[in-house]
Amino acid sequence: MTREQLLERKSEMLKRNMQELIMKQNQRGLTRQDGKYLQQVIKQFHQNVHSLHDSAK
Repeated sequence: MTREQLLERKSEMLKRNMQELIMKQNQRGLTRQDGKYLQQVIKQFHQNVHSLHDSAK
């Protein structure tokens, strides 16, 4: 697997995690721990997207 493929796969996994947490938040709310985890996942996703764009150059 190339670096770009790994970054794309990681993006897919992070998106899935974000979707699940957002659905959980909409249905019953998040615990403090889940909220922190969601923030961390969003941060990792943005870093990953930035890395993916940099590697495409």
